[in-house]
Amino acid sequence: MNLDRIQDIWSQLNPRGKADQPCLYSWKKGRFQPVSFKDLNAQAHCAAGYLMSKGLQPGQTVALLAAPSFSGIVMDLAVQLLGGVGLHLPQDLELADVTRAVREHKAQFIFVGDHENYLRLGQLETLKPDVKGLFLDTEDAEGLSAEKLVTFDIMVMRGKAVWREEVQELNARKEAVELDQVYGLFAHNPKNRLQFAPVRFRRFLTHLKEAHERLAQETAPVVATLTPDRYLQHVHGSIAPLSFHRGLYLLRPEEMDTQVALDAKPAWMVALPKDIELLYDRIPAHFLQKPDDKSLEKAQAILDIREAAEKEGKKAPFGKRIQYKTHNQSLYKQVRKRLGGQLTHLLSDHDQPNRPTTRFFQECGLQVDAMNLF
Repeated sequence: MNLDRIQDIWSQLNPRGKADQPCLYSWKKGRFQPVSFKDLNAQAHCAAGYLMSKGLQPGQTVALLAAPSFSGIVMDLAVQLLGGVGLHLPQDLELADVTRAVREHKAQFIFVGDHENYLRLGQLETLKPDVKGLFLDTEDAEGLSAEKLVTFDIMVMRGKAVWREEVQELNARKEAVELDQVYGLFAHNPKNRLQFAPVRFRRFLTHLKEAHERLAQETAPVVATLTPDRYLQHVHGSIAPLSFHRGLYLLRPEEMDTQVALDAKPAWMVALPKDIELLYDRIPAHFLQKPDDKSLEKAQAILDIREAAEKEGKKAPFGKRIQYKTHNQSLYKQVRKRLGGQLTHLLSDHDQPNRPTTRFFQECGLQVDAMNLF
């Protein structure tokens, strides 16, 4: 697979003979709703056409404040199409911090990916002299009253088709994207969430290739809890499985429960360390037969004894070794089954999950990797 140019990604996102094949799934109204390659491409071009009609030029910035969603990925791809720069803001930033980041990086547009964030940031009119447009998803806009939709020149996603002339200009811009251009600005320091680092297309492609190598042996889909302030989430969490034609299931961290596992049966879960820790914390309630089951506590206590013995150069007591085989291995098998039975990797960004979490899932036979790309 050739991934030496940014245009190669688009060729993979528009596969011949697979236009109607589902490429990603969003969890809505209690079930996964599929989106086809055709729909993803059409909406990305619509959004890019609108941005272009409003004057977005290559190198200019679009602030992205998006939950894991179809529309969030659409906007990211639209900005890529135009050679723009995505300013990936942490979703829970306060208004003052959003305002500061938008002004500091001279963002021309803001994309707010969910209803709650738009209402929470309802005073964004203070940015109106600096910002040309505000974007909302159709489903989010439907819940807003008319007076709430006058803050900016608002584009509702999934809108008008792109005219032939616009398509030609979009293609010309796409062909002009250079590897040394900045792809996006990402908050890479957990202690300073307003410190943004530029990532160029060249680096984007390098890490995308790494993701492809990791996914090459897999046939099962990927579950991702996307957080726009983390670079790894965007590269490994969305573009890689999409361009590799793996099913991508988008979830919020709080949705990582048994329903996900049973429906998606993923090979990978891509999440922040805290989200993997949340999955571990939910094991008693969601993965064991009884919510008050003490199996997890007992399993960890047996591991503690084994590790303490190993530090002294000894074996765990014989009785504990028997308990491990009869109790722990049964628990690990049960959890893996409830996770869909095909899960092999938990990939976290920046840091390893805490020790109890990492140790438990490793004992389950999963590979728990941490990758810090900055």
